[in-house]
Amino acid sequence: MFALVGTVLVAAEYVLETIGAVRLRLVLMVVLSLSMGLLPPWANLMLAWVLVLRYMPLAVRWRGLWREERWGHRAAREAAAELTDDLAWARGRIAALERQLARAGDLATSRPGPVPDPLYHSLGLHPGSPDWLVVAARRAFRVRLHPDRHPRHRQQAHERFTLAEARFAEIYARRGIEA
Repeated sequence: MFALVGTVLVAAEYVLETIGAVRLRLVLMVVLSLSMGLLPPWANLMLAWVLVLRYMPLAVRWRGLWREERWGHRAAREAAAELTDDLAWARGRIAALERQLARAGDLATSRPGPVPDPLYHSLGLHPGSPDWLVVAARRAFRVRLHPDRHPRHRQQAHERFTLAEARFAEIYARRGIEA
């Protein structure tokens, strides 16, 4: 008889595992145990007691999880506020870069004559280029002209590399860019 009751309980708990809500599972299991008219009253009471012992810790833990969930909402709100600050900083940075880009476009269209600055021209840059473009060009020149990439002509590559570095250093000094 107890084997039958145990089998029924295991099957019912397996079916109720998918529900997930501890309180609902507890209520359904107690109702199931009390509605089993096949068992004598003492067996129903014993079964109810076993179920209470089984599910009471889960119900207490569920209440704690509910509290943690409330605290989780607070943490999520704090994280959202922090991300909002980061978003405001990023928007400010984007606005600054757009202003630099617009200034570069204005300088390009209002250039007085066709005579380019020889320093910028030798590097393939325009004097009105934004700072981020100058930094990117320097990185690209370093990669392309590095003497380790040209082992057969290491001396000539070293001369070209140092010449380009000196020119970029002068542009950085003119613009006030930190290296």
